[in-house]
Amino acid sequence: MVELDQIPYADIKVGWGCNNDCIHCVIAGNRRRMEQQGIRIDRTFEEIKIDLNQAKQDGVKVIVLTGGEITIRGDVFDIIEYAKQLGFEIQMQTNGRMFYYKEFTERVSKIAFISYSIAIHGPNAEVHDKITRVKGSFKQTMAGIKRLLATGNCRVNGKIVISKINLAHLVDTIILLHKYGVKNLNVAFPHGQGNASKYFYDVVPKYSEAEQHIYDMIDKTIELGMTMNIESVPYCYMKDRERFSSELIRTERMQLRGVDYQDLDFVKTRRGEMKRKHENCKQCKFDPVCEGVWDDYEEHYGVDELRPMPGEKITDKKAVLNL
Repeated sequence: MVELDQIPYADIKVGWGCNNDCIHCVIAGNRRRMEQQGIRIDRTFEEIKIDLNQAKQDGVKVIVLTGGEITIRGDVFDIIEYAKQLGFEIQMQTNGRMFYYKEFTERVSKIAFISYSIAIHGPNAEVHDKITRVKGSFKQTMAGIKRLLATGNCRVNGKIVISKINLAHLVDTIILLHKYGVKNLNVAFPHGQGNASKYFYDVVPKYSEAEQHIYDMIDKTIELGMTMNIESVPYCYMKDRERFSSELIRTERMQLRGVDYQDLDFVKTRRGEMKRKHENCKQCKFDPVCEGVWDDYEEHYGVDELRPMPGEKITDKKAVLNL
């Protein structure tokens, strides 16, 4: 079995158009800027094909199709078919709303096996729709998850973005996803860009505020027999649960192919330019394997919350999986 960090990944963003307007959305700022400048926000099929061809040439094995929202494109079936012809393993990040429609779901499922990461941010319409800012989105997304799983030709992972709005509802959201048959979860601490920058203090909690909720959430997934990884939470706020950090399984080789930019070594950019640590982090046993926190978190809250964990330095991230 090939380990995840040995697989070259390419994240291909097909455009910024979306049928949700999540309050934590990191790309909303790009969409607004391009709309104001009169630049089209979605790429053409031919432009996407160029990126897929280049990714194939670069040795990429796994592509992540994302946006915006790829499923609202009229050529979504063509994109999937072309990616399949190139031999990629296909993953898709989506809000899942289009899978509410039977014909759409059946057509996609006949083209290729896809691993879906479906965003669900609350256990009910009141919480989820408040975050997506689209009435009825919860109903469509949950129906879409159910319909996809019924095809038997896909994998469905739940995607939750932590926010001040859903902190108290994380455990209930996990229980709901488990009830629907979702067995795998990715949870992300918000990155304060786009809408999350515009509404930063309404969206982004402090780690000290989120800590117990994070522990409760992880413990519930263990109890239910689900698998989970969590992004952008430093190890000092994952005490005795460090093995659930997504940093341990993230690929070391990843390309970002965006609408109006490219980053062919996003891992290097993320670690070198976008993450921050406290001076005290040098005393932490996890310092060699911890990326720290997003730069926008430091800008708004500082990094005094980061607390060094005592012990012998851990230099191999795989060793954390055994803690």
